[in-house]
Amino acid sequence: METVETLIRQYEQKRKECDKLISRTDSQLSTIQKARLGETDPCYHELSKERALLHTQRRAYDYFVSDLYRLL
Repeated sequence: METVETLIRQYEQKRKECDKLISRTDSQLSTIQKARLGETDPCYHELSKERALLHTQRRAYDYFVSDLYRLL
């Protein structure tokens, strides 16, 4: 059981790190939109892709941690 609890802590930490990256990406996207560059800025598309990947990664962490809790 200790191993499961350790994995849960590790993945909860990874999820928090992912949340920070999502927040930073959202901030960068907001800055681009406020500058009225929006979708014409090539960085906007790259950041949008990165944000989508981060959200997918976070959901994967959520599912994994949820499954680990079921093992307890």
